[in-house]
Amino acid sequence: MLPAYLENESQNMKLKTLFSIAIGFACVYGVQATTYKFADADSIGVDIKAGEIWKLGKFDIVNSDGTESFKVEGYPDDDTDQYHNGVTYTSKLGFDPLLMKIIKGNISFWFQDANKDAFTISVDLNEMLFDVGTAHGTYVYQTTSLDMDLIVDLQEDGIITYSVDNKSASGITFDYALLSATAVPDTASSMILLGSALSGFAMLRRKRS
Repeated sequence: MLPAYLENESQNMKLKTLFSIAIGFACVYGVQATTYKFADADSIGVDIKAGEIWKLGKFDIVNSDGTESFKVEGYPDDDTDQYHNGVTYTSKLGFDPLLMKIIKGNISFWFQDANKDAFTISVDLNEMLFDVGTAHGTYVYQTTSLDMDLIVDLQEDGIITYSVDNKSASGITFDYALLSATAVPDTASSMILLGSALSGFAMLRRKRS
């Protein structure tokens, strides 16, 4: 058994620690206006043969799963910046499914046909079909907003898997893939943690008095 003065000092330290935790949660997670930006920028660079389905697609905004960034190269330059040629995209990871809530996001793909033929492809996002359709030209850049089903899937673990189906008569090159997402603090989870810290704080105070 510790001497009384050491026991009091130990309890004081515990009180200070719990109070710091409580204040930290209140400051960091208690403000709903705070937003977090996440991205997974993947340089793919694979050739997909006619009639072939490429099944290795994966977005992950929690942990690194491939390239950290890519620069769009080899696409046309135009006044509308349609293909974002020359733009660099960088991954930003660290999404926490327990403490953050995704509110919106976008997925973008870059494809091209080296033979300058029209081509038709579809992308299967977590078993939800995103039909790119027929590209009437050499290049295509497609983006789609995350619908509620995809947001639910991404919220679970920060991962979305996908496959690309080349329905064309010739091969295509799948150059780049980008997932961007916006999240806010999950106030419900944060308040539970805050409540636990404050409860511990109160129990120590009662024990001390």
